[in-house]
Parts: sequence; structure tokens; C-alpha cells
Amino acid sequence: MSKAFRAAFQRLVQRLRPRPVGSRLLIARYRHFRAASGGGRGQHAPAEPLFTEPAAGPAAGAEAEAATENAAIPTLQDNITRARQAVTTATAARKDIPAKLPASDIDPDARVALLRTGRRGLQMVLRLLAHNAEHWLSNQLNAYLHDEDEYRATTRQSIIRGLAGTITWTPAAITVHLEQPRAPRIARALALLIQEINATPPAMPGDHRPITYHLTPKPSI
Repeated sequence: MSKAFRAAFQRLVQRLRPRPVGSRLLIARYRHFRAASGGGRGQHAPAEPLFTEPAAGPAAGAEAEAATENAAIPTLQDNITRARQAVTTATAARKDIPAKLPASDIDPDARVALLRTGRRGLQMVLRLLAHNAEHWLSNQLNAYLHDEDEYRATTRQSIIRGLAGTITWTPAAITVHLEQPRAPRIARALALLIQEINATPPAMPGDHRPITYHLTPKPSI
């Protein structure tokens, strides 16, 4: 009686045991082993070849593919070695080639263009005048702007480079119309500076016509 209960319990455990997670070959082996263990000792023999003989299913195809890839590895390694040698040879050959060549080597008939002393001196004078004008304009603008940290950058970006305008030439005077800056505080400081300049209008050397400045009013929306 106890043997019958033991056999029934063993069969129930074998049927309720979960399936293994893996390939079809593992599942097939599990099924054969389950059938052999549940049916008696005589059925163990058919299950043994599944563990001892090489499988002819999907595993055999994977092994063949792996063997093919392994056989191709030496050839690929040889290709990599040859490529590295080619890079080393090209790098060594590049060292003998100069990155820059003298103009006389490129074009033996080329000539260097030299500025005349008078023109070169005039360029230097104009650069100094532009620098002094920018320095004066920034200091005068800061008197109304009150920005010790950014007044030079504000003068350069917002007024010298950022403002457009028109110049009107007449026999009696020269008038400059400037657009208003977008920032209200810069527009206010520039308007006060223009009032100061127009109080004593400047003039160009050799020309008696006064130069006056005006801000173009913003168009109404």
C-alpha cells in the first residue's frame, strides 16, 4: 500500500515540475528523461543517446556556424596586421613632407607686395584716430550710462557696430541720422550725449560745415 502511494506521489511531482528554460534540445531531453523516469527502468535506455551522442538539430547548426567563424579569425587577424603596417608606413612617409611651403617654391615668379611708407603711415594714423574716438565716445557715454563694467562693450556693440544710419551732405551742413538703440537706458544716454555734441558741432579738418547728429524716432505701432 505504501509503495503505491509513493509511486503515485513521485509521478505527481514529476508532472508538476516546471519546464526548463532553454533551447528546444534541452526541452526534448527533459521530456525523454521525464518519460524514462516515470515509466520504469526499462525506458531509461532510449534517453541515454540524447546525452552521449552529439545532437543533429539546432545545436549542430550553431556549432557549425561557430566553427566557420573561428576558421575566419586568422584571416581577419592577418588583415588587421597588414592595415596597421600600412598606417605605420604612411605615417613615417608623411613626416618627410612639409606642411607649409615657401611662396617662392610654389611660384618662383611671385613678388611680395610692399606698401609705400606714406600709405602705411596713413593707415597707422587712421587706426590711432579710430581708437581715440572710440575711447572718447565710451567715456562720454558712460557719464550718462553709469555702467563702469560694461560701458566699453556697450559702446562697441550697441552703437559703433549695432546702429545704422544715414549721412546727408549739403553745402551748408552735414547731418547724421542714427537709429535708436533697442535698450531704453542706452537710447536715453545716447540722446543726452547727442545733445552735448550738438551744443558745439564738430567739423572735419579743412571743411567748415558743422556735423550734427539726430536720433530717428521709433515708428509708432
